[in-house]
Amino acid sequence: MNTYVIGGGCGFRDFPGKQNEVVVNFAGPRPSEERSKYARRATNSSLFVTHTLRVTAVCASATTVTGP
Repeated sequence: MNTYVIGGGCGFRDFPGKQNEVVVNFAGPRPSEERSKYARRATNSSLFVTHTLRVTAVCASATTVTGP
């Protein structure tokens, strides 16, 4: 059985008020991992405050797969 990441999301819980400190640069399936892993890239502009990111991934399975 093949399992693929087909979508998801990435965000942080400190909204509102801190939304200018965190930028999600990328959130999606990793192209280099044949769609089996989810990746996120984020930038924290605050020098002294850490932020917790929440990541979700939506997967689908199939017994046979054709196409790209």
